Amino acid sequence: MTVNKPKEIREREIIDAAFHCFSKDGIVKTSVDDIAAEAGLTKGGVYWYFKDKKEIYISMVEKHIQEDIDILREFIEHWDLKLESFIELGIRYLDYSVADKNHLFMHAELFSESFKDELLRKKLNRFHEEYRNMIKDFLNRLLEEHSVEKDDSDINIMACTIMACLEGLQHQYWFSGDDTDNASYKKAWEQFITVFLEGLTE
Repeated sequence: MTVNKPKEIREREIIDAAFHCFSKDGIVKTSVDDIAAEAGLTKGGVYWYFKDKKEIYISMVEKHIQEDIDILREFIEHWDLKLESFIELGIRYLDYSVADKNHLFMHAELFSESFKDELLRKKLNRFHEEYRNMIKDFLNRLLEEHSVEKDDSDINIMACTIMACLEGLQHQYWFSGDDTDNASYKKAWEQFITVFLEGLTE
């Protein structure tokens, strides 16, 4: 017999079950039956909370990526205006990737699916913009601290470059198949951001 739970808790359980299924088999191959079985519900039980699989993965994006953004924002809010803050950000991000490769796999799945789903693409783009704007805010404050003037288009390009480096290192680690050592990727990040920011502030 299904235990009655508050709507928010049940929705979260379904989203978490979907994340597990999508990470294991991919979005296309996963059925609502699979999600229901993982969540310990009937298919009808899942449909009570979500109208279809698309609504489930859109809700999953909102939940999981917002959690990523919140973690990043919490860290950035306590940044000092110094190089070591950016180095630490990258190291934490790469460690986060190592802790659960399913998380990275899910990002790749969502990216792939976004080419076919405009709503998903818009959701992912909104979160990406929020991520980029946090990086831009730090760059603006850092450059102001060093009396360096850059227009907004330059700052945007710099933020995109920083994000591209971090995400590229993350993907290279994933493709390498090395589950034990990401020290070389951390070192690459440290060297990149040191040269990049020192070049801006000199």
